[in-house]
Amino acid sequence: MKACRVMRLLSQFLRRFHVQDRRSGGRIALICSPVSPLEAILQRVGAELVRVDEVEGGTQIRWEGDGGRPQVVGISQLDAADLWVVVAGDGIGSKTADRLWSAGDFGYYYLSLDDIEALVSSLRGRLGGRRVVSESAKMLSARGRKRTDNWLQDVDDIYDAVRAYRGQLESLRFVVKDDQDAPLSEVFIDRYGRANIYGSEIPDSAWEAFTEEIVLAIARMVREKIEYLEGRSARKFGIAPRAISLTFETPLTWEDSVEDCVSRILRRSGAYTMSTLHQNPYFHGIVIDHQYVSSVDVLVVGTNEIQLSPGFHCKASAFQRMMDALEWGLGAFSVSDVDDGEGALTLEEVFGGR
Repeated sequence: MKACRVMRLLSQFLRRFHVQDRRSGGRIALICSPVSPLEAILQRVGAELVRVDEVEGGTQIRWEGDGGRPQVVGISQLDAADLWVVVAGDGIGSKTADRLWSAGDFGYYYLSLDDIEALVSSLRGRLGGRRVVSESAKMLSARGRKRTDNWLQDVDDIYDAVRAYRGQLESLRFVVKDDQDAPLSEVFIDRYGRANIYGSEIPDSAWEAFTEEIVLAIARMVREKIEYLEGRSARKFGIAPRAISLTFETPLTWEDSVEDCVSRILRRSGAYTMSTLHQNPYFHGIVIDHQYVSSVDVLVVGTNEIQLSPGFHCKASAFQRMMDALEWGLGAFSVSDVDDGEGALTLEEVFGGR
């Protein structure tokens, strides 16, 4: 009963800020932050220029943009203390929204192709749709090449193309259709948890399905990722880090240099420093993430396996950012714990003798 009430309250809150013109706002972002994103918005816009009002389900922020045009943002906190739903309302385009979200020190996470596929499938099932058609899909290959498909096609064809492309599905705009091929809902999702629903007269059933099967489902995915990756770093001597294994769908070849991959990440981000410890017969590097003040050991241990071992106080966001970068450079993978075996040494045993 409580979950149903939360869903309906959030659905009503999102409807308050819905904009029919997809170029003029309406995009929803799920943000991971220990403090309210309101602080980032006040910092970006200027506290003296902003009006803040409490509304049912969350907070409404208003200010005047260029040319005196009103701009509106809504913020709603979920049950999890560090998760917030932020919706760009009237007057806020996607680029402006991205600048607002990037103003804060928010936790990093991403949705894999499997995550997005599960979200789309769940929404189709909730709406009773016969099929899902892609209107637009943006992909990024393992070599950094971009590809955009803007014609109607079955969404399964998009998934197959991304896997064949050995890359990432950056964003997907799709339509759920019924048995008569009539649209039930038109939705946008991207890999960084941003979403939108389109239409001038969206029925309650579609709003509730979008809220529960997309927005709240993304929140559950993010919460699970954080819980899985938190607490793995070595916090003191005697407590060994808990590494994870990335098993790639396609075996790595001599063309896939992890060092080159991470170097491309360094050039793209500017927030990493890497030291190479070994290259032959295996690759072992230490990557320092300056944004999250964390370090991760990267080891290639097989033709299709890479292990990530966290340094001291390594944050879940640093883990996520490194995994995102490796997927961008080397393709999709599954994640599992590393079995250290009975003979593994702790740091205390290494430094203190055995």
